[in-house]
This record gives sequence, C-alpha cells and structure tokens, in this order.
Amino acid sequence: MNVKNIKYSLIPIFLILISFNSYGSPPLLSKVVNILSETVNNMADDTLYIKMQEHYQTLRLLDAENQWVTPRLSSISNRLLPKNISKQDADLLIKETANSLEKNEYLMSFLEKAERYTFKDLINKSSHNRQQHLTDVIAYALVQQYLTTAMYDDWKIIEDCKTIWTKARTETDFYSHMGLFSKVKLVSVEYPISRIISFHKENYVPEYFTKLLLPLNILEAVAVDTENGYLDNAIAGLVLTANNPGELPSRFNDNHKSILISMPLPKKWADLYSVWNLAFVSHYEHFPYTMVKLLIPKVSNYYAEPDEYIYNRALALYTHIHFTFLGSADRALTGETTFDWSDEAFTKLFGEVNRNSAYDYEKSVIKYRLSHSEE
Repeated sequence: MNVKNIKYSLIPIFLILISFNSYGSPPLLSKVVNILSETVNNMADDTLYIKMQEHYQTLRLLDAENQWVTPRLSSISNRLLPKNISKQDADLLIKETANSLEKNEYLMSFLEKAERYTFKDLINKSSHNRQQHLTDVIAYALVQQYLTTAMYDDWKIIEDCKTIWTKARTETDFYSHMGLFSKVKLVSVEYPISRIISFHKENYVPEYFTKLLLPLNILEAVAVDTENGYLDNAIAGLVLTANNPGELPSRFNDNHKSILISMPLPKKWADLYSVWNLAFVSHYEHFPYTMVKLLIPKVSNYYAEPDEYIYNRALALYTHIHFTFLGSADRALTGETTFDWSDEAFTKLFGEVNRNSAYDYEKSVIKYRLSHSEE
C-alpha cells in the first residue's frame, strides 16, 4: 500500500469517528484529523447555521418559516441553534468527541487493526462530493449534541419532540420508507421513551426498567447481523445481551435528569456496546449519519458515569430515527438522491475485532465475579 492509498483509506474511518485527536491515538489518524480540520476551515462562515437549520426543519422542530414549533423549544433556541454558531464550535465538538472516543479501549483495538487495510469500496463510494457530505455530517453532529443535551437537561423537551414526531409521522409517508426492522426498532425505542417521560412525571423509576427491553433491543440487531452474514458482530451482541441490566436497580441520578442503568463492569460494557453498534450500523448506506448518534460527546463521554450511557444513547437514537425517515420522506437527508458508502469488508473487519473484544469483556466479567465471590 503506498502513502496515497494509506491517506485516503483512512478518510472513511475518520468520517465514522467524526474526529479524532492525534495524541495517544493510532499514528495514521493524525492525517485524517487534518482532513476534517481542512473541511471545517473551508466552510463559509454561515454554512453551519444554514445546515443545522435544515436539519431542524427535517426534524420538524423548525417550521418552513424557521420558527420553533413549540414555546419550550423557542425558549432554548439559542442553545439549539446559536445565532453565532461558528467553525470554532465545530472544532470544539471535534476535540470533545476525540477526548471521549480515545478512552474506548475496544475502539482503539479496531482502529489499530483497520490501519493495515484499504477499504476500496468505501474509498470509491465516498470520493464523490466528500466535502459536501462531511460538512453536512458535522452540522448534524452539532444538532444531535445540542438537542440530546437539551433533552437531558429538561425531560419536557423529550415530551415536546415525541408529540411533534408522532404528528409528523401521520402527515408524511414516513412509514413507507421503513423496512420491518426499522418499524420494530421504532416501537422498541418509543416505548421506553414514553416510559421515561412517565417516570419523570411520577418521579419514580421501577428497579427492573430495561432489564428485558434492552436485551430484546440488542437481539433485534443480532438477528439482522446474522441474516446478513456478519456472525462475528452477532456474537458480540449476544455477549452484551447475556450481561443485561441489573447490577444495581434502575434509578434516577442525583439531580433526577437521567436514569441510571447498571451493567456488569459498566464502563467496559459501554465500550463494547459502542463498537458493536458502530459495526452494526456500518452496513447502512448512510452510516456516517447513523454513527453520529453514538459519537457525540453527550453519548460517548460516559466515563464519569457509565450508568448514564443507555439513557443518553436512547435519546440520541430516538432523534436519529426521525431524522432518517422524515428525511427520506421529504428527500432532505443529504440533498442527493443517492448516497451509499457501505463496504462489506469494513463491516466484517469491525465485527471480527468486536468478537475478540467481546471475549475480553466476558473474561473480565468472570474474573470480576470470581473476585467478588471470594470476598
């Protein structure tokens, strides 16, 4: 592999990661950091604001006249879409994302392995309008970060979004763009979201919350991976389901803004879940957008409180499902009619590394159980 191929083989990896800090990371990633930094620097000053505005319109949170559709959203408009949003804000998001992701030991394992490969399909497919797509993904990442944070800070924002999106689904051909898996996924995500809203209203969380729902949610994807022949990643998913919530009862955090859900060795579990789900969504044509929901700092920076991971991840996923299929309904997802960056070799390698990471996690849990049984 020559130097040129090395450089461009890493571009798609960088798109997946949104950004990465070169310090302490696999050495070739510094080249990819420079590519994204150049993309940000080449944006016009108003690009981020315009792109974010379009994404909020896709989500039906802004109307056609760019007015927020509920008083509560309007009251936090400058948090959701700052009038002075700048390229420096994109750079800050990049750095925060990098600082979070480089702590994921299993993601580092994948990146180190991926550096030795060239993903030809991914390179060829992503070469067309790369600048446009990168810019659009970065703007979407800012929307996801700001909206997920707003939902976290005030559960009534979740309730507003649910009301808006329920109505929007009936006013568009939303469901016609969804396959069976996506329809099942919507139900399996919206049900716990509805319960989360009710828990906040009642100031009560059942101790068993998600103990069955979360494994079932993971098994939906395991079934798809198995059907598509990605058995290594399916194995990683099965390890996650075997280590389900319940180490501690589900409960509110201290300020009652999130619900804590405890797995065995929660930091390692979240690390594994992150890479497993990144690999799973990599088979989608629009996977750079789909990966955003896992990579934004509000989701990926779980190291201070790993028991918050699933709560924040659920909020981002709920947004993304509606972004995807409302976008498909009005052809506004990417501004193009075709967009396919999927690469079977990439997805298979990701799953292969994840299988080994799952074995590492499983051994760690066994060691943890043994050590505590002797106390």
